[in-house]
Amino acid sequence: EARQDSLTGLLNVRAGRRDIERRLEERDPASYAIMIVLDLDDFKRVNDTYGHVKGDRMLVAFARALREA
Repeated sequence: EARQDSLTGLLNVRAGRRDIERRLEERDPASYAIMIVLDLDDFKRVNDTYGHVKGDRMLVAFARALREA
């Protein structure tokens, strides 16, 4: 079973959920947990206007920025 998205290299939804659940179960109950959800506004418009190749490049660049942050 694949854990990573083949385009971006990021965890796919299923693996991401498992990772979040595992981390929450293993965390110290006295600690805090923070979850950040990011959304690419109007991403469909990028695909519709510039094509899926440009959309894919945008996703890859976004994933790279996440890893570097």
